[in-house]
Amino acid sequence: MKKSEFKKELAKENKSLKTFRKVGVALIILYFIILVATNLLFANDFMTVDTYLSIMVITIVAVVIPSIVIDVQNDIQIRRLYKEYQEENKKGEYIDKSGGLKIIVVIEIVLIVLFGAYIFGTNALKDNQEVIKGENEIVNNQTNTTNTKETKLVNIGEYSINVPEEFEVMSDDMIGLKYPNGNPPTIVYTNTAGTVNVACNDRSIEMDDSQLEGYVEIFQNLLGEVTGDMKIDYIEREDHKFASIEFTSQAVDTEIYNHMVLFTLNGYLRIVSFNSTPEHVAEWQSYSDSLVDLISFD
Repeated sequence: MKKSEFKKELAKENKSLKTFRKVGVALIILYFIILVATNLLFANDFMTVDTYLSIMVITIVAVVIPSIVIDVQNDIQIRRLYKEYQEENKKGEYIDKSGGLKIIVVIEIVLIVLFGAYIFGTNALKDNQEVIKGENEIVNNQTNTTNTKETKLVNIGEYSINVPEEFEVMSDDMIGLKYPNGNPPTIVYTNTAGTVNVACNDRSIEMDDSQLEGYVEIFQNLLGEVTGDMKIDYIEREDHKFASIEFTSQAVDTEIYNHMVLFTLNGYLRIVSFNSTPEHVAEWQSYSDSLVDLISFD
């Protein structure tokens, strides 16, 4: 009897081997669901490169490698049984190995649910940010007493900020160029040339006022090695605590002046930042200096 015929005969007689093959088919189907869905989502910009690679690595480690190991062990066992059959003309006992595959199938189902929840949550946040971009409400035009630039009061969602009157919402294409590494701000206002920006970032970081200084200290330690001119102040206004951070960073072909204002609202960290290329700093210094005062709450 040939080995292929032996395997068919063994499968007919042994329910455990039948179960192994059925579970193996289910495992392959679920794996291809993960593979195809992940590639489609990535191709249509529903996930970042980092997320895509993470899913691939997790799937390989948790599904592919264990499946291959179990399949090889099963094949070795069948070869041993076939050898016994050739030498002794008797069929040995097949040891069920479908248990390991069943565990991997459960892992696949859990991964599909987790990946789906993550993608849904990420895109819900993205849609919310698009709503903020598309429906930001200009409350009124005004010139702040500490700022010589004419501004418009824009509602960002849970707070408002005065942005320069001539600034417009930065396009998605420009945001892609300005923030190539992903994780862009929620909304960015910019001048025509894109050289002066005001960005609002509602980071999904849970935080209250008591944790703000600790976060700023971590931020300072991280940037302290690449900038030597960091200035940090803490300001309290209208029962809100603000951390003001000013520093100069190095871009590809020029330096960038940055002024970041960090505060907490409804249990989350909020960041409003102003940045400018060197030739515009003097013109916009008064606006930057009054950044904290330009933020208001309902």
